[in-house]
Amino acid sequence: MHEKIITITNAPESEIKEKGSRFFGKAFPVFSKEEAESILIGLRKEFYDATHVCYAYKLLQDDIKYSDDGEPSGTAGIRLLNSINHFELSYILVVSIRYYGGTKLGVGTLGKTYYQSGVETLKQAYISEKELYQKLKIQYEFEHSSIIHNVMNEFNAIEIRQDYSDKPLIYCSVKKKFIEDFRKKIIDLTNGKTDIKLNNSPIYI
Repeated sequence: MHEKIITITNAPESEIKEKGSRFFGKAFPVFSKEEAESILIGLRKEFYDATHVCYAYKLLQDDIKYSDDGEPSGTAGIRLLNSINHFELSYILVVSIRYYGGTKLGVGTLGKTYYQSGVETLKQAYISEKELYQKLKIQYEFEHSSIIHNVMNEFNAIEIRQDYSDKPLIYCSVKKKFIEDFRKKIIDLTNGKTDIKLNNSPIYI
């Protein structure tokens, strides 16, 4: 997984018209194929009367999928993917829902309109750079509380929550690239008396 990505943090929308046809653009941050496909299923149900529901999604550079959904080949899905690439985004789904207006647009105009639908949608997006983090569970001795918190501050760890039972327990997220240094420093400073476990898969924050 990449250490950094550029994606969106909201679900922007747009609407454009071309010779009577209406194109409703939508975009969503997505982090798996399953999430993208689930959103598409929902949109097809919501816009069951639409003429075409075209889309493109991109996770990593070589993990992409797009569909013309019955439009002439090369006029819709790839154009929406081009709009994603225009903003250099990843982990994103862009959809353009067309209601036919009675006048054929022609291949050239159709391709430009789908591209415009994607671009106009993404112009409304909140674009953000995210970094790869790993969640950790740290169980330690009370006497090492200040060490744990000092190291967390040093590595800019994000605290999620704390629990107290026989020993204090803290859940936090640390940038993936710093995980080994973070773990080693805590183990060294606490003489190996701290239990550190990775929790779940890496996430982007």
